[in-house]
Amino acid sequence: MNMIHNQDFDIPPADASTLAGNTIIAGRQPTDEEIAAFRAQAHRLRAAYFGQAVRNLWSAFTHRVKAARARNQLAALPDYILRDIGLSRAEIPAAVAGDRSLRRHSEPAVAAVDLASTTKPAEEKLAA
Repeated sequence: MNMIHNQDFDIPPADASTLAGNTIIAGRQPTDEEIAAFRAQAHRLRAAYFGQAVRNLWSAFTHRVKAARARNQLAALPDYILRDIGLSRAEIPAAVAGDRSLRRHSEPAVAAVDLASTTKPAEEKLAA
């Protein structure tokens, strides 16, 4: 989740008049204009945070919908087509999630055998 910082918004830095409005520092009550400015700034910040939260939720929702659609489409394919694209049924969730750790190695599972160098038992008897 992205964090929102004050520099992301067009908020002017505090000046001497704003600092003077602080009751702890100046020892006086803030004016109505200072209170209105503070409330407007708080409203802008709340709106920005709420807007970002809604965008993040919408993005997460659409991502889940697209992933579910892709999983369903791959699961609907017959096994021979899944083999053609290099997937098994067990690898569908990882493939949709983008996990490449379950990817098959490019090496063949069975080592190639040189048929010319092997002799049949019947040929060995005839040679003897």
